[in-house]
Amino acid sequence: MASDGIFSSMQTTVVGLSSQLKRLETIAENISNAQSGPDANGRVYHKKRVVETEFKQSQPGSFQHEMSLHLKKADPNHFSSPGSTTALSPGGDRSGKVKVLEVGGEVLVNDPTHPQADEKGYVRKPDINVVEEMTGMISASRAYEANISVLQAAKKLAKLTLDI
Repeated sequence: MASDGIFSSMQTTVVGLSSQLKRLETIAENISNAQSGPDANGRVYHKKRVVETEFKQSQPGSFQHEMSLHLKKADPNHFSSPGSTTALSPGGDRSGKVKVLEVGGEVLVNDPTHPQADEKGYVRKPDINVVEEMTGMISASRAYEANISVLQAAKKLAKLTLDI
């Protein structure tokens, strides 16, 4: 998605919108499966999270690479990439920015009346905290709204520029 010019902020915002939409979809799936038991094969739903993937930096020697911001690390655990500096370049390729990973486990709930309970009366259920999911949903919703505001401002600026 490397592009220069008036529409680059809109493209960046669209990436943000799609990332937040994916977060909202994943959170909705987690909430809808929070109380589910094992399926016919005995598999329990696992909580999912949307994580950002690495993106390719601009080519060394290019203008974008020269203008990128280099941050020094005091602790190697501060950023996921190896090395002593991390380049944050607006011209990196951010296609495929997010992916969904299964991160949750399962818990045993004591419910002897449940049809899928074992001989001790326990049912295997997903380890999903609905309050945490709702908090994540509010956060993703607010970030989505912020991206919409940025997109509207960029659209207004583009229109004003075209009017000149």
